Amino acid sequence: EENESETSRCQDRGDLGSLLSCKKTCELSKKRLAAICDSIPSHKLLYDVECYKITYRTLYISQKVDVSALVIVPKGVTSSDMLAYLHGTWVPGNSILFQSYSDYDGKGVVLRELSHCALPLASQGYFVIVPDYVGFGDSYELEHPYTYYPELFKEIIDALYAMRSCMESLGLECSNRLFLTGWSQGAGAGLAAHKYIQEGFADDFEIVASSLVSGPYDFVGFVNNILSHTDRYYLAMPFYTLAAYTLNRFSPLLGRPNDQIFRKSINDQYSALLNVMATPRQTFRANVFDDVMSGRDTTFCRAMKTNTFSEGWIPTGKVFLHHGDDDD
Repeated sequence: EENESETSRCQDRGDLGSLLSCKKTCELSKKRLAAICDSIPSHKLLYDVECYKITYRTLYISQKVDVSALVIVPKGVTSSDMLAYLHGTWVPGNSILFQSYSDYDGKGVVLRELSHCALPLASQGYFVIVPDYVGFGDSYELEHPYTYYPELFKEIIDALYAMRSCMESLGLECSNRLFLTGWSQGAGAGLAAHKYIQEGFADDFEIVASSLVSGPYDFVGFVNNILSHTDRYYLAMPFYTLAAYTLNRFSPLLGRPNDQIFRKSINDQYSALLNVMATPRQTFRANVFDDVMSGRDTTFCRAMKTNTFSEGWIPTGKVFLHHGDDDD
């Protein structure tokens, strides 16, 4: 029920999804792409590409905010299908270690999700958009709704509308056919977006397929699996802690004092990443294990359930789920 209400809220459009700016940042030849996308056979790179930074309006905790995205188009292609590439986990904010996707200018270090996915897909003929997400790019000062899909979806659907306007301004035509892909957090967001779009936005977007890599689709199973290994060392424990912080921060069902959930002092997304230990037992309070795993904490369990999109619906279009044998 909460998922459905979020979808309805997103459909109250107003100026949401409006294109605010569109600026060309670079142009890459097939020869340059072959050097950048070195894991992609060069004969699969069919077109030179152009990159644009766009800004657009979306909704963030019921407030309108302006966010950014990268649009990549194959040069010489005047009409094509849309493809949304949803990027994976990274430290949010204005980090010197992370160039936002929308600021890509064809120089310096290329983010692997651009070189392995977004750029070659555009070179194969798709109109590609890579949303920065709230908390990255132009909205870096806001807290990022990490793995909280009802909030992430708003900027994804608004990015698609803004991209369509961008294409029109460039004299290009987007079909209604849409492909969704992404990795890690982006894969989970992609599956949620597949459901949201087919249920609430099918008049504007026909989802042909989603192709998703190593995502936490089943948020209930994701959390329960971590909590069931209380003394296991997790290299990614800071991000698991961030996921729990974000659920508590953004779910309308929660909003509890953080000291009821975490052993350490956690006040924001950065302390969630930095002020944690390596095992679940060292990170979470005992009541979290007891009450969540047993189901006694019905509100927390319900919040996890409303952030799970891996069951209870029949997709239109195809869904492909991928992961590697060494991905634990």
